[in-house]
Amino acid sequence: MLNQVPRWHAMIARGAGEAQARTVIDYVAPVGEKEATVERIMGVVSHFLT
Repeated sequence: MLNQVPRWHAMIARGAGEAQARTVIDYVAPVGEKEATVERIMGVVSHFLT
């Protein structure tokens, strides 16, 4: 499942920075799954940020 994260998540994180990426991902994440979704996606894309 982790390999199926859309590429736009990495694009947001790289272009906007980690804090703004977390905000955007939180906004589009399903209700009740926001924290888990943000952490899961950031865990996948974090190696693209450096």
